Amino acid sequence: MATGIQMLEAVREAIKGAPDHKEFRLSVFDAYDLKKLTPSDLEALGADPKTAEAISTDLLREGSLEKLSEWLGARLVKDKDQRNLIPGEGFRRTAGMLANGNESPTPDEIVEEIKRMRRSNLAR
Repeated sequence: MATGIQMLEAVREAIKGAPDHKEFRLSVFDAYDLKKLTPSDLEALGADPKTAEAISTDLLREGSLEKLSEWLGARLVKDKDQRNLIPGEGFRRTAGMLANGNESPTPDEIVEEIKRMRRSNLAR
């Protein structure tokens, strides 16, 4: 999964490409990655300490994107139908969920496992 900083940088770039820069829809998984942002991460990206703490608290305790949205100047909206911002993140997330022990499967192994699971569901 992406780090909080990687996801925030992807969100910033995507907002720049949005038509009105006022609202941006992101996947619930991308929103989850944003919860990893620490106050020090936010300060390193330009937030003052008080704002960084408020954003971090809002993300972790409330699960809200409100303070982050205010800081970015665009309303962030969780959308379950939205695609991941960072290409390949879906595979990395799936790898983490399917991994047994300390070994992570390769993307090809993940695809094969998903195919196998689909075949077994169809056979029922």
